[in-house]
Amino acid sequence: MRDPVTGEEYMADTDWKSGFQEHISGVIGAALWMIVLYMALGAIAGILLGMLLGRGVCAVFQALGLFAGIQNMAPEFLEYLPYYYMLVTGVGGVIIGLGIGLRHGVIAGNAAVTRAILVPAIESALKKTAGFVNAAPAGLADRLRAVSADELHATLRARVAVVEDHIEGFGLSRTFRRYVAAIPVDYLEQVTKLGTSKLSEGADRLLYKEHLIRLRDAVLAWMRRRAARATGLSSFTLVAMPMIGTSLMFFFPALSIFLA
Repeated sequence: MRDPVTGEEYMADTDWKSGFQEHISGVIGAALWMIVLYMALGAIAGILLGMLLGRGVCAVFQALGLFAGIQNMAPEFLEYLPYYYMLVTGVGGVIIGLGIGLRHGVIAGNAAVTRAILVPAIESALKKTAGFVNAAPAGLADRLRAVSADELHATLRARVAVVEDHIEGFGLSRTFRRYVAAIPVDYLEQVTKLGTSKLSEGADRLLYKEHLIRLRDAVLAWMRRRAARATGLSSFTLVAMPMIGTSLMFFFPALSIFLA
């Protein structure tokens, strides 16, 4: 279809859904694989750093004489202590790396899905709004291009509804999709409306190019912060708890000094 005022071509409202469904499905799938990649990299880095840390802690404790009790009671076990510490810290490092990777993956995934919904909604709303000033120079005409806040909200609502349908269902697929899509579905419209209420101008509540750029950046930043807060409990469970457990097992062999 062609806009009678601007001469721009755009798809009718009934034509964009199939393309958008395919695009958002690909974005969500890629975001889920990105979580797996982050977790794998975190686990590899965690086990390597953990083993190095364990070897170093063992050497320090041995230099301080904290293994005197083991040396007096069972000196043959001293040669196995470095491997014990490497095992303890390696396992802890894997769990910590998985937790950190999960956190970064979820945050990046929510930002990617937010961008995949918001940016096409802005572009689609602009295509359906007569915004060019034909008599103005090219640069000025582009700067004067505007979209009404109501038009943007309606276009955004339609795309959020598509994402809602995509993540609905049962089983593991729904659970995993919600990792990267639930926050945009729940909050994207609300945050966008708040941003447009502050940025829009005039009785028609128009949003110009600079407003849309600021809106996009502000919404993406807010979504990242919200995803970070949402993963706070899982980060504590997968990061803080293994660190506490590892620190306790650090000092278990060193307590043998009291038996010396």
